[in-house]
Amino acid sequence: MKKETCMATVLALTLKEIRMEKGMKQSAVAEYLGMTTAGWGKLENGKTLLSVESMDCACSALGLSPIKLLERVYEQIDLLKHKGWEVRDKRTDNDGLILGLGIPESLVASASGALGASTAGLNATAGLGGVLGAILGAGAGAIAGAVAPTPVAKDKVDNNIAPQKPEERHKFGKVISKAISGYGFIEKTKKL
Repeated sequence: MKKETCMATVLALTLKEIRMEKGMKQSAVAEYLGMTTAGWGKLENGKTLLSVESMDCACSALGLSPIKLLERVYEQIDLLKHKGWEVRDKRTDNDGLILGLGIPESLVASASGALGASTAGLNATAGLGGVLGAILGAGAGAIAGAVAPTPVAKDKVDNNIAPQKPEERHKFGKVISKAISGYGFIEKTKKL
């Protein structure tokens, strides 16, 4: 399978990353936008497309400008392209980041040793292929933040959301890193 994703997915995962950085719950952002937490979760996990209006409202809730959000999105896209990912303008049926996001980090971590050891070890890991199929069928779960602060008013927008240290710039956010790791796990298990 080709490493591919789309801009809409990178946008959604970047919004999720920023929400988590801010310590906000999905429910707080969803309420600000006038939608359900489940609906926001689908947007955040790349399952539903984000309208321009919803993006603007989400930026208000998260306290950043749409311009700063798009700067972060394009920074992540540049990094993905540098790592050999094809980032399409339109949605793709085989979005590697969405697939990878559905793989629990614990499964990726626990299986990495088994993948290097042997196929027999992998098969002994409680039918990992069946587990992987069940996970991919169920889709990605929503990750909620710890606290739900009040959304920020537009006149108090923080445009300095990106990391301040130069050595921290141009790195994948945690959410996209998790999705890439999950995708790598899928690719490794397919080769067995």
